Amino acid sequence: MRKTIVLATALVLAAGSLASCNSEPKPKTEGVFQVVATKVTELQPTILDKDFTAEGFMITYFTGEPRVSFKPGDFYLIFNGDYSSFNLRQFSLHGTRFEEDTSRVADVAQALQVGQIAGEKTMRKAKINKELRAGTYVLDAQGPKGPVAFAFTIQ
Repeated sequence: MRKTIVLATALVLAAGSLASCNSEPKPKTEGVFQVVATKVTELQPTILDKDFTAEGFMITYFTGEPRVSFKPGDFYLIFNGDYSSFNLRQFSLHGTRFEEDTSRVADVAQALQVGQIAGEKTMRKAKINKELRAGTYVLDAQGPKGPVAFAFTIQ
């Protein structure tokens, strides 16, 4: 009986220590970070603009190249701070700017999985849970100071 109690106590303590030893990177400052393997890098937001087509439809676009590029399944993002309402959209190059590609909205939006990081009230982890074709994507979120967007390329 005594051995059973000691063994049960040891198992509970071991499980608790393993759970608290989460090796996942945890940034110390607020912001959005990319994690590739164990390397953590802060992402800079992308400025999105709006324009109207000749037919009167509004399109969202940005100029310049996305600052980061990933291989599929090679990365995830950490949002540290008051971020919510996440949305993933695909963009394609039209002339000198990247415009939102509305032909695959449902496929792309369903590919994003966002969840709380265990033991962290202000950290969320966003990862792609299904294969996306190579291309340019923008991840939108509601940030502490308003809407923010982060452009990246999947190779």
